[in-house]
Order: sequence, then structure tokens, then C-alpha cells
Amino acid sequence: MSQLNSIPPGYVLTGYANNQPQYAKMKRGQLPPEVTAKSTMGGQPVKPRIRQSSKPLMNKLETRFMAHMKRKHLNTFFHPQGITFRLANGLRYTPDFTAFLDGELFAYEVKGGWIDGDSIPKIKMFASLFPEWTVLLCWERDGEWQQQLVKP
Repeated sequence: MSQLNSIPPGYVLTGYANNQPQYAKMKRGQLPPEVTAKSTMGGQPVKPRIRQSSKPLMNKLETRFMAHMKRKHLNTFFHPQGITFRLANGLRYTPDFTAFLDGELFAYEVKGGWIDGDSIPKIKMFASLFPEWTVLLCWERDGEWQQQLVKP
């Protein structure tokens, strides 16, 4: 009989002591306090079920752009990296910001002084595959924000 089938109903395997399985009684929908992300299962640490990045969602330039756009368009929601588009098999594109302004869909790509090699072709491919989106390339020059329409 496999180990999973040997766990009594209503109990959860919490670990091992002296090579003997240890069980804890569970309430419906609850885990016992002993079972946490720092628990061990068979001597191995248990990883958390939900992986969440601790990195910030936006860099400093994108944070400044978001503040600028919120001042410019007071009652509009700007979603940072909210939508990922599938362009081709294995090729994806996530705009820095998406918004719905005056009945139009906008995708903003914020760039500093450095543009890596695959970003411009992805932006152009996105603009051609999704013509209902207005794609704007944005950058900051001398404290002023510049925008360029990306044509399909």
C-alpha cells in the first residue's frame, strides 16, 4: 500500500520521527499549525504552495511614469504589467502599462537610455497582431515625458 493511501482519513502527514510517520488531525479546510512553509516533510523542507516574487513590480523610471500619468489622467486606472499577450509559439509580450482611455485601449512601453535587442521587434509584432491597441513608446528627456506612436 502506498504511503498516501495509508494516511488515516481526516489526518495529514506532518513528518517523521524515528522513521515513523507523524499525523495531525485536521478540521475541514484547515491545516494544523505545525504544517507551515518552514515545516519539514521526511527531512526535506516544504516549499510554499504559492510562489510570489519579492522583487518590485516597477523600476524607478516606470514609477515616475506612473505618477506622471496619474497626474495627467486623474480618474483612469493604469495597470502595471497587468496583461501578457501571446505573440507566437513561445513568444510573449507584457506591456509596462495598460489603460483604457476615452474608449481606446492603450499599451505603454517605458524605456530609458537602453533598449535591448528583442524588445523593439516584440513591440512592433504586438502592434501588428493587436491593432485595436494603441501602442506608445515612452521615455523621459530633461524631465519631460516623450511619447512615440508605434505603428503596425
